[in-house]
Amino acid sequence: MVTEFNRAYSLKPPDKAFKAVLDYRRKVDRFLKGDHTHRQERDLRAFAGWLSELLAWLAHDLGDDGYRPRVRHRRVRPGPTGRT
Repeated sequence: MVTEFNRAYSLKPPDKAFKAVLDYRRKVDRFLKGDHTHRQERDLRAFAGWLSELLAWLAHDLGDDGYRPRVRHRRVRPGPTGRT
């Protein structure tokens, strides 16, 4: 299903795609909260990541940059020993 969403990204209006992807992302989250094998958890986490990334791109296309996580970049300067 994730690959279908990737194909639909450029074919469907972003608002309709966003709703469908968000619905699946929430379903994956519910599965992650339930019982599953280690292999299933690995796959579910991968799907969750892909769907979250797609949601971020769709939110951006819809003009809502707030969906993407905000990351602060910290400037690292080497200390006297050369370590950071």
